[in-house]
Amino acid sequence: MRKYLFAILILLAPTLALAEVSSVDNGYQEKINAYSVNATLADDTSIAVTEQITYDFGNNEKHGIYRYIPTVYTGRKGNPRQSISIRSVTDGGQRAAFTQSNSSGSEIIKIGDSNALISGIHTYKIQYSLNRVISSDPDGDRFRWDAIGTGWDVPMKNVLITLINNGKQISNLRAQNCYVGSVGSTDTCEYNSVGNVTRVALASLAPHTGITLDLLFTDGTFPSPSKFEIWLWEAHWYYWLPLIAFLGFFLLWFEKGRDPQGRGTIVPMYDPPKEMTPYEASIIMDETISRKSLPATIISLAIQGYIKIHRKDVKALFISKPEYELELLKPVPKTAPIIEQRVADLFFTGRTTVSLSDLGDTFATSNASLHQKAYKEVTEKGYFVVNPIYSRIIFFALSLALLVIGILMAVYFFVGPLGYVAFGLPSIIGLAFAFIMPVRTRDGVIAKEDLLGLKMYIRTAEIDRIKFHNAPEKSPEKFEELLPYAIIFGLEKEWANEFKDVYKTQPSWYDGNLATFSVIALTHDLTSFSDNAIQAAVSSSSGSGEGFGGVGGGFGGGGGGSW
Repeated sequence: MRKYLFAILILLAPTLALAEVSSVDNGYQEKINAYSVNATLADDTSIAVTEQITYDFGNNEKHGIYRYIPTVYTGRKGNPRQSISIRSVTDGGQRAAFTQSNSSGSEIIKIGDSNALISGIHTYKIQYSLNRVISSDPDGDRFRWDAIGTGWDVPMKNVLITLINNGKQISNLRAQNCYVGSVGSTDTCEYNSVGNVTRVALASLAPHTGITLDLLFTDGTFPSPSKFEIWLWEAHWYYWLPLIAFLGFFLLWFEKGRDPQGRGTIVPMYDPPKEMTPYEASIIMDETISRKSLPATIISLAIQGYIKIHRKDVKALFISKPEYELELLKPVPKTAPIIEQRVADLFFTGRTTVSLSDLGDTFATSNASLHQKAYKEVTEKGYFVVNPIYSRIIFFALSLALLVIGILMAVYFFVGPLGYVAFGLPSIIGLAFAFIMPVRTRDGVIAKEDLLGLKMYIRTAEIDRIKFHNAPEKSPEKFEELLPYAIIFGLEKEWANEFKDVYKTQPSWYDGNLATFSVIALTHDLTSFSDNAIQAAVSSSSGSGEGFGGVGGGFGGGGGGSW
C-alpha cells in the first residue's frame, strides 16, 4: 500500500511544485525572498537608510539589480529636491561594483558587472542617506516616507521595516499611520511601536505594491528652512541670471576688452598701409577675416604681375556660366608679405595653372590654415594684444561651460521652460561677447583709423573728393592700387564708377574676353570671380493635515529590478 502511495506522490510532484510556484510567484521567474529596511531619522531632517534585498534571479542570467530612488520631493517648503549620498553597496557581504546616475528626478543605483552574468540568489545591501525629508505642513512637521516603493516589478516576501526616532521626536509625535497598496491606496497596515522603534512586518507584497509611513510631529520639532534657503528655491532667482551674466561680461569687456585711445579723428588716406595685405586689413578692421579677403589677395597678386586671371564661359545645358582659371606668371618672392606667399602656395604648389572648379577637398583645410597664419601675423606685427583666435576660444570655452552648468542647475532645481531659458541665456550672452573681446594695441587702433580714412576716400564721390587736400590724380595705377581694398570694404562698384572715364584699357593681368572693355564691366567680372573664389573656399570644405493617507507622495520609495 505504501509503495502505491509513494508512486502517486512521485507522479503528482511536478504538478504540486508548479502549483506552489504559481501560488507564490504568480508566474514570475524572479522574486525577492526578503526585503528589510532599517532607517534612523535625525534632528537635522536627514535620514540614514540601510536596505538588504535578497534577490532570487532563478535560472535567469543577469548582471545584477538596479534600484532607483526619487530625489524630487515637493513636500518640504522651499526644497523640492533632495541630496542623496551612497555610503556602501555590497553583494553577499563583499563590496559590489555599481554605477550611480540621475534621470527624470531619480537617483539610479546600478549594481553588478556588465561583463559578468549571475543567477540564483544574491543578497544586496545598500546604505545611503537623504536630506530634507521633513515637510512643513500647517498642522506641524510631517514625515512621510515611502519605505517600500511601488516601482518593483517582482513579488516580495518577508518584508520588514524598522524606523528609529530619538526621544525628542517621540515626545513631539502627534499622529502616526501606515499605508499599504498601489499608488494612492488608503488601505492601512499594522505597525508596532516600542519606545523609539517602529516596525512593520508583512509576509508578502505583490509587484507594484508599496508601504508608506506617515508621522506628524509638533511644529518646530525639526529646524525650518532658512529664509535664504526658501528664497533660493522658490523666488525664481535664476530669472536674474541673464542680467547678471550681461553685467559680468560687460564689466569684463570694459576692463579687458576695450581698445586703447588712438588719434581720435579719421582723416582721408590716399594710400594703403605699407605692406598690409587684404587679409590683415580685414582682421584689423573687423577683428575677423572677410570672405572677400581671398579674392582680394588674388587680385592684388595679379595686379603685381605674379598671377593672370582667365575667364571662360562654359555652357551647362542651355545656360552659360563663367569659370575662372589662375595662371602663375612668376613666383612670389620671399620678400613679399608672408600671407601673399601662402596664398600663392595655396593654389600653385606643384602646378602653374589651376581652375577654381578643380581645387579639391583639401583646399578648405589649407584655406583655414591660411586664416590661422593671418591672425598670427597681425598679432606678431603688434596690432593685437592677444591673437583674436585665442581670445574667442577662451570665451567660447567659457560659454560652453556656462551652458553645461546651466543645464545641470536647471535639472537640479527642477525648473520650468522659462527656467531653462534663464539658465541658458548666460551662455549665449558670453558667446556674443566673444566676438568683441579681441583687443587691439595702440598701433592696431591707429592702423584701423588709417583704413577707415582709406575707406572714406574710396567711398566719397568725385564731387566731394575735390575737398580733400593733396588728393592724388585719378589714374589707372591708383585704381589698381586701391582696388583690393575697395573689394574688402565692399566698395568695388563705387570705386569702378569713379574711374570709368580713366581706366579704359583691359589690364594685362585679366583675360575676360570682353567685347567692349569698360571698368564697370571689369568690376562686374571681378565680382563674379570673387563669388566663385569664395564658393570654392567654402564648398571644399502634497496635501496637509492629519490622515490624508495613501501610498506614495512622500520621499524615498521608487523601485527596481534586474538587468
